[in-house]
Amino acid sequence: MAHEKEIIRDTSIFTVARYAAYFFTVLTGLIIAKVLGPAEFGVYSVLILIINYSHYSHFGLLNAVIKKVPFYIGKKNYEKAKETEDIAFTGATIITILISLALIILSFFIKRVSEHTIKGLIIIALIIILKRLYFLYQNHLRVEKRFITFGKNLFIYSLTYFILIIFLSLGYKLGIPLIVKFKIEGILIASLVSYLFLIFYIFIINKFRFQIKINKRKTIQLVKIGFPLLTMGIMYVILTSIDKIMIIKFIDKVNLGYYSIAVFVAELIYFVPQAMAYVVYPHFLERYGKNENKDYIKNHLIQPTLVISYLLPIMIGLVFISAPFAIYYLLPKYVYGVTSLKILVCAIFFMSIVVNSKLFLITINKERHILFLQGISIVIAVILNYIFIKGGYGIMGVAIATAITYFIYSTSLFFYSFKHYINRISKLIKFFIKIYLPFLYIILILVLFDTFPITGNLFKDIIFTSVKLLILLILSIPLLFLANKKTGVIKTFLNITNLKFFKDEKI
Repeated sequence: MAHEKEIIRDTSIFTVARYAAYFFTVLTGLIIAKVLGPAEFGVYSVLILIINYSHYSHFGLLNAVIKKVPFYIGKKNYEKAKETEDIAFTGATIITILISLALIILSFFIKRVSEHTIKGLIIIALIIILKRLYFLYQNHLRVEKRFITFGKNLFIYSLTYFILIIFLSLGYKLGIPLIVKFKIEGILIASLVSYLFLIFYIFIINKFRFQIKINKRKTIQLVKIGFPLLTMGIMYVILTSIDKIMIIKFIDKVNLGYYSIAVFVAELIYFVPQAMAYVVYPHFLERYGKNENKDYIKNHLIQPTLVISYLLPIMIGLVFISAPFAIYYLLPKYVYGVTSLKILVCAIFFMSIVVNSKLFLITINKERHILFLQGISIVIAVILNYIFIKGGYGIMGVAIATAITYFIYSTSLFFYSFKHYINRISKLIKFFIKIYLPFLYIILILVLFDTFPITGNLFKDIIFTSVKLLILLILSIPLLFLANKKTGVIKTFLNITNLKFFKDEKI
């Protein structure tokens, strides 16, 4: 029980720290979306996809670090853990520099795109290098379970980026001549400068170092370990990007801009289970590394899943109610995407409920099964998106297709992971229903609330939205009670609120 409470404590602190950082990220995203408009914001979203895909350019070396280092620590083989980090970090840095140089060279040969896009590609190449150095440090913190410092770094970057975007925005509105304009390349330069500041903080202030160590044989071994995990990450990005790819292919970039706001809001919710996954994973591996018996990590799968089951639907409800109001009055150009937003906000539950199922399967070396499910889900996503788009349902149809795909993928992963502990299919189905009941309960409430849409009268909408939120919170009390009864998560969180969240961990 003590070990599970440690995970809840770390997750709570890490989540609060990351949300403090993400608060500025949200404000930054809203400013960018408002100033650029749907069309340019759609192009910006495509360029950001390049940065996201670049994260997987290390041939699995960093994945091997995250999997093997905690495993070696669990076996108390600290020397091998440090050697693994140094070899992997050296290889990943070299690969990233080569890829960034290739991207810069490629930008000179690309035609039929705007000048802003070309400049954006060059800036992105530089961002990729800095972001890789940043991720090396974050991976180091993660395997050492230093999640407060991890959150600190996120906060520093997001705050710096926010300040620079505010500066560009004011210059844009007031007509002040700046070195860069508030266009796509200006936004990317702001990101580049923010990463430069963060790298200075990491290497100069925090004095992060890793030894350059080139060992061809061991590097290949790490690639063999990490490449399936890397492939899994790429497959996941493809799975969660199919909707945007299909929109830009078969509809247009304006609709992608509308849809991108919906994705942006849904990702705010996924932020919580993602934070939990960051915390649980090294615990999974250290625990498993001690004796390689899956019975010892059973609670690491069940407890976090129960926490997500009871608490995440409440957050989904809060966002479902408040986001349309915020968009209507703060981002009226994006009102067309509100229906898609509501669908995706609900659909994110499917992906969230299996974050720990995925970690469990990776821990017991079942990566191939996850890859198979991802491959099938991608095919289903393409087919469903195509059908709904050709059927004339637009981005709402894309959102529905995405929700169906997520449910199929999530259900398959859920049953495969939990069958390792629940053998009888009847009991497994019963447990599945138990996990989904809180979500269905909140969805029923939201369906009733949705019969009272935004009126266009600011005063009335403030009253209606506030009343909806208050009723939702009151009706959510039973879920909070059950969550605390089953996992102790509420009590544990309250017990740590007196701690200094941003006090560095003992190393």
